[in-house]
Parts: sequence; C-alpha cells; structure tokens
Amino acid sequence: MENEFEKYVVKRDGKKDLSFYGEELNWVSSNTGNSSRWTEYTLYQTKKGKYVIQEAHYTLWQDEFDTYDGYVGNSLKEVFSKAFNLSEPSDLVKELAKGFLDLTEYIE
Repeated sequence: MENEFEKYVVKRDGKKDLSFYGEELNWVSSNTGNSSRWTEYTLYQTKKGKYVIQEAHYTLWQDEFDTYDGYVGNSLKEVFSKAFNLSEPSDLVKELAKGFLDLTEYIE
C-alpha cells in the first residue's frame, strides 16, 4: 500500500523529524523571485488520514540559518490551529488553506 503514496520527511529544528507516507495537498511561498528571506508552507495528508504542515523559513543573509518546523493534526482545523494564529491569519496562510479550510469570519 505504501507504493500508492510518496514518502515524506518533514524537518523540525530541535524536535524529531516527521516521516510518513502520504500526498502533498498544497504548497505556498512568499518568495517573489528576488527575496533574500522567505517562508514556505506545505500541506500534506498522510495515508492514515492525518494532516501535516511543514513550515520553512529560508534566508540568503550571511550568518543566518534556514529554520524548519512541522505540525500534525487529526483534522485540517486542528493542524492549522497548531501551526498558526487563526484569529489573524496571514495572506500566505489563507492561500495555504484555500480550498481546504474556510478561514472566513462570518458576521451578521
């Protein structure tokens, strides 16, 4: 059954990396093509139905280092809540969630 899914390893600084079989659902980046610092998020679903968000911050600046983190949840709402402040989601987070999780605040 693993052959139907790709194997992924999500790097996490200061924590154990996450390894799983699954599929990539979405990827977003703040890189405009000439950025010296940018953020990338990748949303995955594991073959068992869990969700994973990989967070990567990249830099081209001297004496700075790329940083990585990853989050796991049993639902889209759970994993997004672990990874982000959903009361004030950034445009990049909204783009990652688009088509998967509604981050709209509905008012009357």
